[in-house]
Amino acid sequence: MNHVSTSLPDESRFPAATNATVPAEWEDEPTILGLLISLLDGRRAIVVVSLLAAVVMGGSKLVSPATYTSTAALIPQERRSGGNLAGLAAQFGINVPGAELAQSPAFYADLVVSRPLLAAVVDTRFSATMPDGTPATSLSDVYESKGATPALRRDNAIGRLRREITVTVIQKTGVVRLQVTAPSPSLAQQIAARQLALLDRFNLETRQSQAGSERRFT
Repeated sequence: MNHVSTSLPDESRFPAATNATVPAEWEDEPTILGLLISLLDGRRAIVVVSLLAAVVMGGSKLVSPATYTSTAALIPQERRSGGNLAGLAAQFGINVPGAELAQSPAFYADLVVSRPLLAAVVDTRFSATMPDGTPATSLSDVYESKGATPALRRDNAIGRLRREITVTVIQKTGVVRLQVTAPSPSLAQQIAARQLALLDRFNLETRQSQAGSERRFT
Protein backbone atom coordinates (compact mmCIF):
# COMPACT_ATOMS: atom_id res chain seq x y z
CA MET A 1 0.00 0.00 0.00
CA ASN A 2 1.50 3.22 -1.07
CA HIS A 3 1.53 6.06 1.33
CA VAL A 4 1.08 9.59 0.01
CA SER A 5 2.96 12.10 2.00
CA THR A 6 1.72 15.66 2.23
CA SER A 7 3.57 18.67 3.51
CA LEU A 8 2.22 21.96 4.74
CA PRO A 9 3.23 25.09 2.86
CA ASP A 10 6.10 27.05 4.21
CA GLU A 11 4.66 29.78 6.43
CA SER A 12 7.64 31.96 5.72
CA ARG A 13 6.27 32.50 2.26
CA PHE A 14 3.22 34.38 3.63
CA PRO A 15 3.55 37.44 5.87
CA ALA A 16 1.82 37.39 9.19
CA ALA A 17 -1.60 39.00 9.45
CA THR A 18 -0.38 41.53 11.93
CA ASN A 19 2.20 42.76 9.44
CA ALA A 20 -0.27 43.10 6.54
CA THR A 21 -0.30 46.47 4.72
CA VAL A 22 -2.93 48.02 2.44
CA PRO A 23 -1.76 48.61 -1.12
CA ALA A 24 -1.34 52.24 -2.03
CA GLU A 25 -3.93 52.09 -4.80
CA TRP A 26 -6.52 50.87 -2.28
CA GLU A 27 -6.08 53.91 -0.08
CA ASP A 28 -7.79 56.06 -2.71
CA GLU A 29 -10.86 53.83 -2.92
CA PRO A 30 -14.02 55.55 -1.51
CA THR A 31 -15.47 54.21 1.69
CA ILE A 32 -18.97 54.57 3.08
CA LEU A 33 -17.77 57.01 5.72
CA GLY A 34 -15.86 58.97 3.15
CA LEU A 35 -18.89 59.14 0.88
CA LEU A 36 -21.06 60.45 3.73
CA ILE A 37 -18.52 63.11 4.58
CA SER A 38 -18.27 64.13 0.94
CA LEU A 39 -22.06 64.26 0.69
CA LEU A 40 -22.31 66.48 3.75
CA ASP A 41 -19.59 68.72 2.39
CA GLY A 42 -21.44 68.88 -0.91
CA ARG A 43 -24.69 69.84 0.81
CA ARG A 44 -22.89 72.60 2.66
CA ALA A 45 -21.44 73.79 -0.63
CA ILE A 46 -24.90 73.82 -2.21
CA VAL A 47 -26.28 75.84 0.70
CA VAL A 48 -23.42 78.31 0.45
CA VAL A 49 -23.87 78.70 -3.30
CA SER A 50 -27.62 79.20 -2.85
CA LEU A 51 -27.03 81.86 -0.21
CA LEU A 52 -24.53 83.63 -2.44
CA ALA A 53 -26.97 83.54 -5.36
CA ALA A 54 -29.71 84.99 -3.17
CA VAL A 55 -27.39 87.77 -2.00
CA VAL A 56 -26.36 88.58 -5.57
CA MET A 57 -29.99 88.68 -6.78
CA GLY A 58 -31.04 90.80 -3.84
CA GLY A 59 -28.15 93.15 -4.41
CA SER A 60 -29.00 93.52 -8.09
CA LYS A 61 -32.53 94.54 -7.14
CA LEU A 62 -31.20 97.08 -4.69
CA VAL A 63 -28.92 98.70 -7.26
CA SER A 64 -31.44 98.56 -10.14
CA PRO A 65 -33.31 101.81 -10.78
CA ALA A 66 -36.72 102.14 -9.20
CA THR A 67 -39.85 102.12 -11.34
CA TYR A 68 -43.29 103.55 -10.68
CA THR A 69 -46.68 102.41 -11.94
CA SER A 70 -49.70 104.60 -12.59
CA THR A 71 -53.10 102.90 -12.80
CA ALA A 72 -56.18 104.24 -14.57
CA ALA A 73 -59.54 102.74 -15.43
CA LEU A 74 -62.13 103.53 -18.07
CA ILE A 75 -65.66 102.34 -18.73
CA PRO A 76 -66.77 102.34 -22.38
CA GLN A 77 -69.90 104.48 -22.72
CA GLU A 78 -72.92 102.79 -24.14
CA ARG A 79 -74.68 104.46 -27.03
CA ARG A 80 -78.36 104.32 -27.83
CA SER A 81 -79.52 102.97 -31.13
CA GLY A 82 -80.65 105.22 -33.92
CA GLY A 83 -84.31 104.32 -33.42
CA ASN A 84 -86.61 105.27 -36.29
CA LEU A 85 -83.74 106.70 -38.28
CA ALA A 86 -81.90 103.39 -38.22
CA GLY A 87 -85.03 101.53 -39.28
CA LEU A 88 -85.69 103.94 -42.11
CA ALA A 89 -82.11 103.71 -43.32
CA ALA A 90 -82.23 99.92 -43.20
CA GLN A 91 -85.19 99.96 -45.63
CA PHE A 92 -82.93 101.61 -48.19
CA GLY A 93 -80.04 99.27 -47.44
CA ILE A 94 -78.05 102.00 -45.69
CA ASN A 95 -76.24 101.41 -42.44
CA VAL A 96 -76.21 104.44 -40.14
CA PRO A 97 -73.11 104.35 -37.88
CA GLY A 98 -74.98 106.07 -35.06
CA ALA A 99 -77.34 103.12 -34.85
CA GLU A 100 -74.58 100.76 -33.74
CA LEU A 101 -73.81 99.94 -30.15
CA ALA A 102 -70.73 101.26 -28.44
CA GLN A 103 -67.44 99.49 -28.92
CA SER A 104 -66.68 96.63 -26.53
CA PRO A 105 -64.15 96.91 -23.67
CA ALA A 106 -61.85 94.59 -25.61
CA PHE A 107 -61.85 97.09 -28.47
CA TYR A 108 -60.54 99.85 -26.18
CA ALA A 109 -58.03 97.45 -24.63
CA ASP A 110 -56.57 96.88 -28.10
CA LEU A 111 -56.86 100.53 -29.07
CA VAL A 112 -54.90 101.81 -26.07
CA VAL A 113 -51.85 99.77 -27.12
CA SER A 114 -52.27 100.23 -30.87
CA ARG A 115 -49.34 101.65 -32.78
CA PRO A 116 -51.02 104.95 -33.82
CA LEU A 117 -51.94 105.74 -30.23
CA LEU A 118 -48.54 104.72 -28.85
CA ALA A 119 -46.84 106.78 -31.56
CA ALA A 120 -48.87 109.82 -30.49
CA VAL A 121 -47.74 109.26 -26.89
CA VAL A 122 -44.08 108.96 -27.93
CA ASP A 123 -44.39 112.22 -29.91
CA THR A 124 -45.79 114.01 -26.86
CA ARG A 125 -43.55 116.46 -25.02
CA PHE A 126 -43.90 115.78 -21.30
CA SER A 127 -43.07 118.03 -18.38
CA ALA A 128 -42.09 115.30 -15.93
CA THR A 129 -38.98 115.15 -13.78
CA MET A 130 -36.74 112.13 -13.34
CA PRO A 131 -35.66 110.99 -9.85
CA ASP A 132 -32.22 112.57 -10.40
CA GLY A 133 -33.83 115.95 -11.14
CA THR A 134 -33.33 115.94 -14.90
CA PRO A 135 -36.35 116.79 -17.09
CA ALA A 136 -38.14 113.97 -18.89
CA THR A 137 -39.55 115.54 -22.01
CA SER A 138 -39.11 112.88 -24.69
CA LEU A 139 -39.70 109.16 -24.24
CA SER A 140 -36.98 108.48 -26.79
CA ASP A 141 -34.52 110.21 -24.45
CA VAL A 142 -35.96 108.62 -21.31
CA TYR A 143 -35.69 105.13 -22.80
CA GLU A 144 -32.33 105.96 -24.39
CA SER A 145 -33.61 104.50 -27.63
CA LYS A 146 -30.96 103.38 -30.09
CA GLY A 147 -31.08 103.97 -33.81
CA ALA A 148 -29.13 105.50 -36.65
CA THR A 149 -32.02 107.80 -37.56
CA PRO A 150 -34.73 109.62 -35.57
CA ALA A 151 -37.32 107.31 -37.15
CA LEU A 152 -35.55 104.23 -35.79
CA ARG A 153 -35.23 105.79 -32.36
CA ARG A 154 -38.94 106.58 -32.46
CA ASP A 155 -39.80 102.99 -33.43
CA ASN A 156 -37.68 101.62 -30.60
CA ALA A 157 -39.35 104.00 -28.15
CA ILE A 158 -42.79 102.81 -29.32
CA GLY A 159 -41.77 99.19 -28.73
CA ARG A 160 -40.39 100.00 -25.28
CA LEU A 161 -43.56 101.89 -24.33
CA ARG A 162 -45.67 98.90 -25.39
CA ARG A 163 -43.73 96.69 -22.98
CA GLU A 164 -44.28 99.16 -20.15
CA ILE A 165 -48.08 99.07 -20.51
CA THR A 166 -50.41 96.45 -19.09
CA VAL A 167 -54.10 96.41 -20.05
CA THR A 168 -56.66 94.24 -18.28
CA VAL A 169 -60.35 93.85 -19.10
CA ILE A 170 -62.58 92.95 -16.16
CA GLN A 171 -65.29 90.89 -17.82
CA LYS A 172 -67.81 91.15 -14.97
CA THR A 173 -67.93 94.95 -14.95
CA GLY A 174 -66.59 95.83 -18.40
CA VAL A 175 -63.92 98.08 -16.88
CA VAL A 176 -60.65 98.48 -18.78
CA ARG A 177 -57.72 98.84 -16.41
CA LEU A 178 -54.58 100.55 -17.67
CA GLN A 179 -51.20 100.35 -15.91
CA VAL A 180 -48.18 102.34 -17.06
CA THR A 181 -44.69 101.82 -15.64
CA ALA A 182 -42.02 104.52 -15.89
CA PRO A 183 -38.82 105.52 -14.09
CA SER A 184 -40.57 108.60 -12.67
CA PRO A 185 -43.94 108.76 -10.87
CA SER A 186 -44.92 111.99 -12.60
CA LEU A 187 -43.96 110.55 -15.98
CA ALA A 188 -46.03 107.40 -15.40
CA GLN A 189 -49.03 109.55 -14.44
CA GLN A 190 -48.64 111.83 -17.46
CA ILE A 191 -48.34 108.89 -19.88
CA ALA A 192 -51.54 107.33 -18.51
CA ALA A 193 -53.34 110.67 -18.67
CA ARG A 194 -52.17 111.20 -22.25
CA GLN A 195 -53.50 107.80 -23.29
CA LEU A 196 -56.89 108.52 -21.73
CA ALA A 197 -56.98 111.89 -23.48
CA LEU A 198 -56.28 110.24 -26.82
CA LEU A 199 -59.04 107.70 -26.22
CA ASP A 200 -61.43 110.50 -25.33
CA ARG A 201 -60.50 112.37 -28.51
CA PHE A 202 -61.09 109.20 -30.52
CA ASN A 203 -64.59 108.88 -29.05
CA LEU A 204 -65.34 112.55 -29.71
CA GLU A 205 -64.20 112.40 -33.33
CA THR A 206 -66.10 109.15 -33.85
CA ARG A 207 -69.33 110.67 -32.49
CA GLN A 208 -68.87 113.78 -34.62
CA SER A 209 -68.33 111.65 -37.69
CA GLN A 210 -71.43 109.61 -36.95
CA ALA A 211 -73.50 112.74 -36.33
CA GLY A 212 -72.33 114.15 -39.66
CA SER A 213 -73.33 110.90 -41.40
CA GLU A 214 -76.79 111.10 -39.85
CA ARG A 215 -77.24 114.72 -40.91
CA ARG A 216 -76.19 113.96 -44.49
CA PHE A 217 -78.57 111.02 -44.64
CA THR A 218 -81.46 113.08 -43.27
